[in-house]
Amino acid sequence: MLPKQFRLPAQVRLHHPYTFRTSLFMLKTAQNELAYSRFGFIVRKTVDKRATSRNEIRRKLRSCIEDFLPKVKPGYDMLFLLEKGI
Repeated sequence: MLPKQFRLPAQVRLHHPYTFRTSLFMLKTAQNELAYSRFGFIVRKTVDKRATSRNEIRRKLRSCIEDFLPKVKPGYDMLFLLEKGI
């Protein structure tokens, strides 16, 4: 499970984010003033109407991020907006 310090709080707003888009997700990144990177995931109801499915998708993506955490450059906030094909 991804430790809480690496999770992006809901009240954080990304200022001047760099946006990267694929067919499965959109990634917004912005620099933060911290010594580590934080990650957030938004799974819309268009992906799946069931909350349990959306939460399962979030848990799986958090575990993927946890595996790659040592390779991620510190000092960034990253927000993943997931699309229907995920």
